[in-house]
Amino acid sequence: MLTAEAPVHREVLPMPNTRRQNRETFVRLFQGFVNEYGEIAGKKIVKHIVDTTGGMRIWVPENNPKLNQHTVLDNDPLHGCSACFRMLWISICHEFGPASGRAIMHKIIVERGGSRVYFPTYRDLYKWERNEKMRAQYSKCKNVEEIANRWNMSWQRAAQIVRGEED
Repeated sequence: MLTAEAPVHREVLPMPNTRRQNRETFVRLFQGFVNEYGEIAGKKIVKHIVDTTGGMRIWVPENNPKLNQHTVLDNDPLHGCSACFRMLWISICHEFGPASGRAIMHKIIVERGGSRVYFPTYRDLYKWERNEKMRAQYSKCKNVEEIANRWNMSWQRAAQIVRGEED
């Protein structure tokens, strides 16, 4: 006799963001750190995040009121968070102190909570900055070959970057 099996409930994770969305999010997030904590402290925060998580894809939990409380009562405030997110949280709190660490992590959660996030590497940050400079230069001279020679790359590659096809 055949019996119907109960359907298995699987969590549906959001699709990874495009490179451009990821770049725009992190530029906004990192600029927020610089605006809120000053240029030196903001850059130190960004450097620490990139050093700790650069190149990792991490699930950032949704905003949870318990994450902002410094209490060890009932449950662990990071209950349900991935090991990588927990490692980043502990590292940030260790480096910048518990109150500042929670504020920094809260900013990440508010900006990207409930999604899987790719944290950029230094190479990614360099490429983003380089590409923005190339686009700015192109808007002035409108000559792809000149841009390609300046940045020591093929004109096809330079054309892709200035058209916005490469991030």
